[in-house]
Amino acid sequence: MSILNKIKSFFGGKTAESQNTAATITETKTTEAKSFIENIQDKMEDVVENVSEKVEVMIDKAEDKIEELKEKAAPYVDQIENKFEEFKDKAEDKIEELKDKAAPYVDQIENKIEELKDKASDTIENIKDKFDGDDKNEPAEKTEA
Repeated sequence: MSILNKIKSFFGGKTAESQNTAATITETKTTEAKSFIENIQDKMEDVVENVSEKVEVMIDKAEDKIEELKEKAAPYVDQIENKFEEFKDKAEDKIEELKDKAAPYVDQIENKIEELKDKASDTIENIKDKFDGDDKNEPAEKTEA
């Protein structure tokens, strides 16, 4: 049941005057409702605009603070980079120093390995010769029994 019909039934719906009154009341209430809704819409738009502006200001402040912190941190970052480079250079120098100190020992070890290879090769040759019978001290002919 529509508002107009409710109002008509309230006034009994008998006279034209009551119908006109009901129509006027309905029209007035509709106008008031539209006005109320428009007022709420306007206020909501104001709120959204106000919040948007505040958010933009906050973002700008945050960006400024980030930039400020970057500027404050820059010398420390440079110091860390410089210290790292110094450490890297020192480490490379130490590695070279250790290589230089170890070089004579490495050469000695390599020479010993070569000597051992030569001795092992000679020993293996002597053993082969004994089995093959090429040894000058012993003839290696087998006799069958």
